[in-house]
Amino acid sequence: MYTRKLTEHNESIKFQATGKQKIIMTRKRKNKTGRKGHFQRRNSKKQTTALTREEKYIISTMYQANQPLSIKQILKESLALTADLSRDALSTLVEKQIITKLRNKKFALEKRLPLFKGELDLNPQGFGFIHSMQSRNLPVPVRDPYISKYDISPAQHGDTVLILITRTSKNGRAEGTVISVLKRNNLQLGGIVFINKGGEYLVLPEDPRYPFAVQVAPPEAMEVNHNDGVLIEIEESQTPDRLRSGRIVEVLGDPDSVQCQIRFVITKHN
Repeated sequence: MYTRKLTEHNESIKFQATGKQKIIMTRKRKNKTGRKGHFQRRNSKKQTTALTREEKYIISTMYQANQPLSIKQILKESLALTADLSRDALSTLVEKQIITKLRNKKFALEKRLPLFKGELDLNPQGFGFIHSMQSRNLPVPVRDPYISKYDISPAQHGDTVLILITRTSKNGRAEGTVISVLKRNNLQLGGIVFINKGGEYLVLPEDPRYPFAVQVAPPEAMEVNHNDGVLIEIEESQTPDRLRSGRIVEVLGDPDSVQCQIRFVITKHN
């Protein structure tokens, strides 16, 4: 039996594979209060984590440009934005004092805006911390900033991300939200194949820090059996989907074999 829980927001999915080649998915609500000592999502009005996708696009675009930009330049760099959405988002960001409107009709990020670049270390429970941090004009926090599972999308473990520090908790640790993914981690993972009654192939990553399943097409040139260990390449996703898409690149066989476990370890740390 191979069992692992996948979590997203306040729900979890449990994938269970047995000799009968079945996948059972169950959902359960988590205790809203959590356990003592764990970070909890607060509804504080002073939080600035409630940034729209368009606002994050603009912040990321301006950070990477590292110079003031006009609306036209922002639209050119952020193809996902429309003129109306960008104007509304810019107006809101000015009100939030995240960007400044200059006299030459260009916009610039606030000089003391707590933006940091770093690597996401994701916990299997969904939250994460940022390490190996860098900043252009501010001191780096002494303790690795905490990112709740609600503020991580669309990043995944090992990604280099841009974050905005939004508050400092009572214990002195900074907390923030992911603005964008600057560099993707290796998208090749080890996992276990599950084949359901409908003939669909799902791969559950062996590393619990990747809390999603990957749907793959049956490879034509390789024989893949239920419960086989495999290496997969996953497609990039800009949403926190529990189900991703990908393809099998190598079949490893028995996931409990020494050879398969070694390949999993090598892939995990590559």
